[in-house]
Amino acid sequence: MAVAAMLLTFPAMRAAGASLLASAGILGIVAGVAAQSTLSNMFAGLQIAFGDMVRIGDTVVVDGEWGTVEEITLTFLTVRTWDERRITMPVSYFTSKPFENWSRGTPQMTGIVYFHVDHTAPIDAMREKLRDILRECPAWDGRACGLDVTDTTPNTMQVRALVTAKDADDIWTVRVTVRVLRGDQGPHLHGVR
Repeated sequence: MAVAAMLLTFPAMRAAGASLLASAGILGIVAGVAAQSTLSNMFAGLQIAFGDMVRIGDTVVVDGEWGTVEEITLTFLTVRTWDERRITMPVSYFTSKPFENWSRGTPQMTGIVYFHVDHTAPIDAMREKLRDILRECPAWDGRACGLDVTDTTPNTMQVRALVTAKDADDIWTVRVTVRVLRGDQGPHLHGVR
């Protein structure tokens, strides 16, 4: 741009200076568009670094995938999933889209297991069995447990078991353990989630 401005001072070179100046402007626009993605990722990386939105070791859910943040740079973030896969995402994802960070605040978690049972299901017996199962489960933190009917249809009732654990790994273990309640109640259960 400086060379183009100098050429504009000489009458014989004004046409060359003007075309050089126009070319520099177009080149600047092209470079700006090309660098937009990189610059937005770098600014997002700085925002994550200083904003403390997500840290290495945090348990997050992104795009429906549950995992642990393994690496953070200025331009990308790596999440290690429960099945040992690595998802590498641009850091701008974390500043532009919602995600779940299960490690923010307290790591304690509440989990739910749904059962679909017929109307003759012994709800009180299921509550007692849930308490028995949880007493034997070392991953249960003892904060809360409950079993309630949350919905009914003409053929079934939806029953929700609510359980707690100290972190995301343990809540998974507790929920899987509670699902055995399904097998202990015989033909009353139609399905479990």
